[in-house]
Amino acid sequence: MSFSEQIIKEAQKYLKLQLKKKFLVQIADGTLEKKRFNYWLSVDYPYLMNMAKVISIGKAKSEDDDDYHAMTIHTKGVEDEMLDHQNHAKKNNLSLKDISNPKSMGPIKYSYTRHQLSSAYSGDIGDLQASLLSCMWSYQNLASAMKKYYVKKNNPYKKWIEDYAKKKNLDSFKLACKLLDRKSLKYGKHARERMKNIFFISVLHETALWDEYYNMVKWSDII
Repeated sequence: MSFSEQIIKEAQKYLKLQLKKKFLVQIADGTLEKKRFNYWLSVDYPYLMNMAKVISIGKAKSEDDDDYHAMTIHTKGVEDEMLDHQNHAKKNNLSLKDISNPKSMGPIKYSYTRHQLSSAYSGDIGDLQASLLSCMWSYQNLASAMKKYYVKKNNPYKKWIEDYAKKKNLDSFKLACKLLDRKSLKYGKHARERMKNIFFISVLHETALWDEYYNMVKWSDII
């Protein structure tokens, strides 16, 4: 079993927890209030802007053509996802300005972006990739499960589910896994431990975030 297969296997329990979160349960059955979905749009779009920056750092830190190719595909994936967000926003009468303010992010979302930026700036390409892997893995798998078991007719979030469930979203994930496996073999035990820790910090953020989205948490709520 490869390094990436091992950590993904260990993280499966968190995916099961995420599927039980109110936000995703109500996305699946079409009952999620629009205000909660709009909150998600307003905090996830700035997150994607940050992710694009992290990937740009990845291009600069690439050690070979395979690394650079992975970052190029990641860039295209994030750009496509940002367009999907813009389309959802337009449908809900939100402007690009409405969903582009980084100050809209709640504490956990903001912490997640800092974790990824810190991994990118202070670590190598493997650390950077480890910080992004959870996002590349979880959304596609969650949406695929929701599409298979839970989607009802006339669900207003059908497009959201179908967009994330697309097979093409696996392209970045597969390249990310290959990159991590290359670096785990190249740099050894200590690098594997470091990348695993970075990955699981991202997984924990992803899991906790579904509650932050549902409760529409702002900094003022905890201060």
